[in-house]
Amino acid sequence: MEFITLTTGATSISLRSEVGDDIVRAIRKALTGGGELWAGWAVKLDRRDGWATFELLHRGRALSRSFVCWTPEASAKLWEVAEALAPERVVLHRPRGVPWLAAAILPGAIALVTTEPHLLLELADAERCIAWAVIEESGLRCPARL
Repeated sequence: MEFITLTTGATSISLRSEVGDDIVRAIRKALTGGGELWAGWAVKLDRRDGWATFELLHRGRALSRSFVCWTPEASAKLWEVAEALAPERVVLHRPRGVPWLAAAILPGAIALVTTEPHLLLELADAERCIAWAVIEESGLRCPARL
């Protein structure tokens, strides 16, 4: 899965094999049970046909907004919505295919991250784990190389 950070323009690849099956199962269970994840983390999910958006919250404060797409039909339109969250100075490149995840750090995260910098690492890790859980919940099975 291509993982694009809208706030910086950074792009990486997240392999499904990097996320344990137990983590995906726990997230899927949390998604059906109201979105409470672990240790102060929660997710608000809006799932649609071929795509989803979600906000990650820590102790009730929204830290990021993410867009995950797993169908070519939804990709172009969802990308337009996602890239609108990028700062003007950031150069973005359209995802090369599906699945993809794009995430933006929200203004409320900046103050929290300066006092608790480990949250930034947890945030990025949670974003990609949630994306894989949502993709699998859709019924799409991706090869381990994606």
